[in-house]
Amino acid sequence: MEYTINDIKRFRFTGLLIGLLGGLLILSSLITEAYEISTTVGSASKVASGVSYFSDLKYIVIGLGLIMLCLTVLRLDKVQIASGVLILGFGIFSFHDIVNKGQSSDLSLHIGSSIPLLIMGAALVIISGCFNMAANNVLKKASVSEDTASIKAEIKKAVPVMAGLLVLSIIGTSVSIYSKSGTRKEAEKVTTEFLSAALAADHDKMVTYLSEDCNDKNGLMEAYTKGIIGSSYLSTLGVDYSELDSAAKQAVDATETYYSQSYLHGFKITGVKTEGDDIYVVKANCQIIELADTYDEAEQVGREMAEKFNPKTPEQAMSLIRNNVPTFMDIMNNSIANATYMDTEFTFKLRKEGKEFKIIEIDYKD
Repeated sequence: MEYTINDIKRFRFTGLLIGLLGGLLILSSLITEAYEISTTVGSASKVASGVSYFSDLKYIVIGLGLIMLCLTVLRLDKVQIASGVLILGFGIFSFHDIVNKGQSSDLSLHIGSSIPLLIMGAALVIISGCFNMAANNVLKKASVSEDTASIKAEIKKAVPVMAGLLVLSIIGTSVSIYSKSGTRKEAEKVTTEFLSAALAADHDKMVTYLSEDCNDKNGLMEAYTKGIIGSSYLSTLGVDYSELDSAAKQAVDATETYYSQSYLHGFKITGVKTEGDDIYVVKANCQIIELADTYDEAEQVGREMAEKFNPKTPEQAMSLIRNNVPTFMDIMNNSIANATYMDTEFTFKLRKEGKEFKIIEIDYKD
């Protein structure tokens, strides 16, 4: 079968359209959703940066998309195909990784359009390269000639442009990584200061590092908030704080302070990572107090008091307990003084609110 120059032009034109579409799809993957995470209270969508969670690489993806457009215009078939295969593999890896994250999570994860667009764009670039390769093969076999001088001139002009695009994308990525490195240090600094305030049992300072709607999953702040620990212990005795005299209240307050000062024994920041584009996750190994059960000892003291004073009515028994709250607080103090400490991992999530990072979630293995 003989081919004419018009046949070759049709191959070229088809390859051009498909390649341009592929390059545009690769670029569009940056502005579409990578995945959606559904929770019991609604859903939150993340905007993809290249391949969503690899947000540091968004400038590289921009550079690759633009270079794919250049390669298509310049008809560099083999380079097109090789580049398309690399991007296709990258997209398949990203898709597989997101699916694994969804399977290992308690949340419901749905794939968005970003990664499929990246994969389709890469596939179209490969197809475009195949059309250009077919046109080149036909040209070699056909008894027709094509003006290649102008194309070679265009290539010579475009090579520096493509090199410049790649350099700019690498510089942009480097700047992004450097910027995030500084932001990571800022998130780590806020977490360190928060835990240092906890070591000093400085509740008021700790609160300054928390967002207004901080999700304190395991109730860490309860150990440092006045009235919570004391009331909890008093409830096991059947006594309310408001019923106590001033001496008993002072004893309860002193025990709460002692507990707050003793709760956290030490900490060490072990890592900082990003979650999406605006949330930073800081991990810390901490040693927190592990109290012995004080209920049995308190119950024994209560029996001894009952035998000694022999209350006749429930009201007299409760009055006896209220009058001896300082004694029960001494039991608690003794337990704190002889407590052991257990290692646990804290997870802090931070987000920038205005000019400062705030802790939006605290979680740890109790």
